[in-house]
This record gives sequence, structure tokens and C-alpha cells, in this order.
Amino acid sequence: MEILAYISFLAYALFYLPIIWANRFAKEIAPIEWDGKDNFSIIVPYYNEDDALPRLIDSLQESAIQPDEIIFVDDFSTDSSATLLRTLTKKLPHVKCIPNTNKPGKKIALTEGINHARNNIIVSTDADCLMHPNWLNKLVGTHVYNDNIFTFGLVEYISNDHWLGMYQWMESRALMASGMGLFRLKMPVMCNGANLVFNKDGWKEVGGYEGKKAILGGDDIFLMHALWKKDPTKIGYCLDEEAVVYTAPHKQFGKFMRQRKIWANKTGKYDLAFANIIPFLVAGVNLFILVCFILLLVSGEWGLAFGLLVAKALVDYYNIVSLKQGFRNCVSFVMILQNQLFQLIYPFLLPFFRSD
Repeated sequence: MEILAYISFLAYALFYLPIIWANRFAKEIAPIEWDGKDNFSIIVPYYNEDDALPRLIDSLQESAIQPDEIIFVDDFSTDSSATLLRTLTKKLPHVKCIPNTNKPGKKIALTEGINHARNNIIVSTDADCLMHPNWLNKLVGTHVYNDNIFTFGLVEYISNDHWLGMYQWMESRALMASGMGLFRLKMPVMCNGANLVFNKDGWKEVGGYEGKKAILGGDDIFLMHALWKKDPTKIGYCLDEEAVVYTAPHKQFGKFMRQRKIWANKTGKYDLAFANIIPFLVAGVNLFILVCFILLLVSGEWGLAFGLLVAKALVDYYNIVSLKQGFRNCVSFVMILQNQLFQLIYPFLLPFFRSD
């Protein structure tokens, strides 16, 4: 049994060591400020966000630079979002409020907004986000300076005192560190549609979201993969702290699980083979550790069982802190250790939750 425990940890460590190495020794890239020459449009699809929209409008109003166009797309909201937005947008210049005239769905709403946009450079974000005043300055500036087709930034949860919110905050840090490490290893697996900038021409050349519209979520990753296949040298990132977008974590466990179910449902549907394989590898090594942990408890080897969780937590900690650029490091090893069991168990509860 001890041998299996050591093997499970070794498999976990071997998976993450290249990611940690890629982040740890990556050259930090300075963000470039927008030169003011290329106009851009912001697309914000929304559904029942009357609580969040006032905060987003205030955040955009404080932006150091203003876009040439902001397009809000109502994705069949049933609350007062659309009415509220018409009042709120008086604070901002160059705003369009349009409805999604097709079927419901974020990709379809985004398509409506992109088709209405008059600029080639498109910034996408979500209605429940907050930004630093220099967000657009750094994100768009980096995109234009590097002549990218697609550039992604980081998204962080606003942590709170609730255990689920704290877990999402730490999980998000781990996912972004893993995603950046894999990207640096030439395996783009994840990004976040709340903090993207891409070229409309490139979006059109790959057919937009055609063929993927029926799949819940994934507008960001499907587009990145399509453009990566076209020209990987034109895909980039902006890791400046001021270019980070902030969003609130789910407060209800059911909503948290439904979001993870949507993420899981995309596995196997990506156009890049490694993007389909890696989630299964992660699930496999986590399952291996969980089984070993349970068997150790059953056999009475509690010290070794706890040691296995501690060892795994160490790998998770070094994975998170390996992403040196973009965040101030305020994640402690103890915080990560406290969530080890939940991290191992909750993915296996996903079949009991719906994704719609």
C-alpha cells in the first residue's frame, strides 16, 4: 500500500513539475501601453445581471482610456437588466445596447455583438466583472504592440470569508498557473473570456464559433484553439497586475457545481488533441491519490494518508507561486492544505448536477 501511495504522488508531481519549471524560469514580459492609434470595441453579453451591471459601468467609467465603442448584448434576460442598462449607460460614451435576436447562448450573443462592432479589435468581458483603470490600456496595448490575433489576460475571484469563495479563489490561482505553464510549453489549454482581446478578421477567418454553438461555454477556449491552429505565433498574453479582471465567486454550492459541470462537458470536444487528453490525465492522477488516501485510512495508516495530502498540497503550492507575474502572492501553504480533501472529492460529485 505504501508503494502505491508513493507512486500516486510521483505521478502527480511529474505532471506538474514541467508546468512549475515553465513558469518559474519564464522571462517576465513588460506590458505595453496603448498608443491610441487603433480603435477597439468592447463586447459584454449579459443575462440577468441587474445586480452586477452598476458595478461594471462604474468600473468602465473610471477607465484611463475609453473605447471607441461598447456593445452590451442582452441574452434574453428576464429581470430588469435591459431597462437598468439604458439608464446606466448614460454615464458612458459610445454605447450600444442590442438584444440577442437568435437563440439564447453566450456564443450566439457574442456573435451578435461582434457582427455589430465597427472595429477590428474586439475586447470581451463579462457583466459581473471589475477592472483596474489601466486594464484596457495594458491589455489592448500589449495586443497591438505584439501584432497578436488573440491575447488573454488573467481573471481573479474576489475572495471572501465564505469557505466556498475562498476555495474558488485558490482554485482559480492554481488553474491560471497551470494554464500559463502549459501555454509556455506550447500547449494552450485554457483562458478566460472575461479578459480577452482578439481581431475580428481572425475570428471571421476561423468561422467564429460555428460548429461549437450548441456546446455550453468554451467561447474563449474554442476560439483560442482555432486561431492557434492557424498561427500559434499570433497568440499571446498580458500578465500585468493592472490588466487583471476581477469577478465574484459563486456563493451557492449548486451554482459552483453547475459551472464545473459545464467545464467538464467540454472535455473531448476541443480541436487540439492534447487539450482533450490533459483533463483526463489530471482527473486520473487525482483519482489515484484519492483511492490511495482512502485505502490508507481503511488500513489504519493515518499518518501516511495525511502525509500524502501534505505532499500533494506542496506541489499545488509551488504550482500557484510559480506564476510570478500578474498577482501578488498571498496564498499560503496552510490555506491550500485545508482544501485538499474537497479538491479531490468534488469532481466525482459532478454527475449528480445539471449543467443547464
